[in-house]
Amino acid sequence: MASDKGNPEVMQKVDLKTEKLTATDREYIKKMTQFQKSKVHELIRARSARRNGFIAVGLASLVIGVYGYSIYAVSQESFLDDFEDPNKPKS
Repeated sequence: MASDKGNPEVMQKVDLKTEKLTATDREYIKKMTQFQKSKVHELIRARSARRNGFIAVGLASLVIGVYGYSIYAVSQESFLDDFEDPNKPKS
């Protein structure tokens, strides 16, 4: 594997245990780590919000479909049309 020390596009790796870092460097590393964690959490929230939206739309369409089918099926039943009222006075 070729060495990346001469390539300006690749950053050098820093070993935090062996190299001496200033307080400013450590503070900057801490801020950037927190920033990256917040970005990851935002992406996870956005992805889960999208997934929750799809699930909500799917469940809502299922409920509307079952309700619509129930109303349609009940409106076609005709067993009460032939019903004779036993308490109806004979004339």
